[in-house]
Amino acid sequence: MSDLIDSRKQIILPVLFGVEAATVRELKKLELPAGEILVTDGQVAFRPEDEREIPRLAARFNYNCRTAERVLIGLSSFRATDFDQLYDCSRQLPWEDWLDRDFALTVTGYSLKSQLFGVPAMQSVIKKAIIDRLVQVRKLSPGSRITEDKNKGELVIRFAAVKDEITIMLDSSGDGLHKRGYRPLTHAAPIRETLAAAILDYMFYLRNQQQGEILLDPVCGSGTFLIEAALLSSGKAPGLLRSFAGQKMGLVGPEIFQEEAEFARARELPLPKHKICFGSDISRRSVQNAGLNAERAGVAQAIDFRVADLRQLRAESIKAHADADRILVIANPPYGERLATPEDSAAINCALGALVVEKDTGMNKKGWRLGIISADRNLEKQLGFHADKRRKLYNGMILCQLFQYFKTGPRPKIKAVKGNYIRGTDSSSSCHDD
Repeated sequence: MSDLIDSRKQIILPVLFGVEAATVRELKKLELPAGEILVTDGQVAFRPEDEREIPRLAARFNYNCRTAERVLIGLSSFRATDFDQLYDCSRQLPWEDWLDRDFALTVTGYSLKSQLFGVPAMQSVIKKAIIDRLVQVRKLSPGSRITEDKNKGELVIRFAAVKDEITIMLDSSGDGLHKRGYRPLTHAAPIRETLAAAILDYMFYLRNQQQGEILLDPVCGSGTFLIEAALLSSGKAPGLLRSFAGQKMGLVGPEIFQEEAEFARARELPLPKHKICFGSDISRRSVQNAGLNAERAGVAQAIDFRVADLRQLRAESIKAHADADRILVIANPPYGERLATPEDSAAINCALGALVVEKDTGMNKKGWRLGIISADRNLEKQLGFHADKRRKLYNGMILCQLFQYFKTGPRPKIKAVKGNYIRGTDSSSSCHDD
C-alpha cells in the first residue's frame, strides 16, 4: 500500500479562481529556495527540492502572501476510489510525526470529480484512520480514545479529492489570510483583501505608482483597495498584524515564525511623505471606518480619505487636489447582486466611466486609467464602450469581471439597435442615451 502514496511535501496555496497568475508573481519575489511552482485552477503550490525548507516556507508565505487564501502544508497524496482505500492509505501515514500530542483534531475537505463524493463520510474515515494509527503507535488498547484538548491547541487537517487523487494537508494559517488584522470594522459586502491585492497586480499598480501615478477609489467603502495599495508600496508584509496556527505547531513552531517576521520587516520601505492614495465615499461612517483601518495597518499617512458623492467628482479638480498627472481609478461599486438596485448600479457605473472615459470618443482622458470589478453584465453598455481587457474573477461566491480601460486611442461606441445593443444581450440603457 505504501508504494501508492506520494510522500513528497509541498506548500499549497488555495486562491480565488482567476488569481493564480498574481500569486505566482508574488512567490517569485520571496527569495525562494530551489524548487518548483505548480499551478492548477484555484491553487498554487511550491515543492522545494529540500523538504527541510517546508517549515520556513510555511511561515514566510503566511506573513508575505497578499493574494493567497491560506497556507497549507501538503503532507502526502494517494489515489482512492473507495472508502477502504481511503482508510488504508490514510492510516499508513506517519501522523505521529506531524501532529502535536493531545491537540484537538478537525478534518475537513472537498471532493471534485471523484468517485468518493460524500464529504462528511470522508471526514469520518480519515479521522478514524488517524486515531487508529495513533492508538497503534502509542501502544494503546485497540478501540482506545486519544486525548483531544482544545485548550492545548487545534490542528485542522484538510483533504482535497480531485479526480480520485486525495491530497492530505495541514493548515498552518488558522484564519484565512484575507483577515489581515487591520479591519475589525467593516461596511456591508466589502471586497476581500486578497482579491483587492490581485486586482492591484493585474492593473500594474506598483509599476505605475513608482512612475508617479496615484490611486483613486471614489467608492472606497472600508478602504480595502487603498490600504492594500499602500501596504504594497511600502513593502509592508500583510500578515505582520496577526497570529497563525503554525506558530503553535511542532511541525513549524514560534522560532521560525519569529525569524520570518524579521525577514518580512527587513523588506519594508519608508512610506512616501505625500499622499499616494485617495479615497472617497458618500457614507461618512464608511470614510471614518476606512481611516481607522488605515491607522491600524500603519499606512494612514499615505492615504487621503474624504466624504464625497461620486456623481459630483470632476477629473480636473481631482488632479488638482492630488497634484498628479497620472491617476488610476479602481472601484468595487455596489451592483444588483450586492447592495444597489439595477438603476442605482447603472448610475454609479456611468459616473465612474465619466471620470475616465470621454463620452464622445471613448478615449481615456490623458493620464487616466480605469479598473472596475463588477458582476453587472451591462457595465460596458452603460459606459458605451467595450473594455480593453476583461478578466473573470470571483468576489466571494459571485462571478465578476475586472473591466480594464487603459488604452489611449478612441474606441468605437456600442450602438443601440432596435432597443438592443450590438454584441449585447438585453436592452439596458447607456450613460449616453439621449
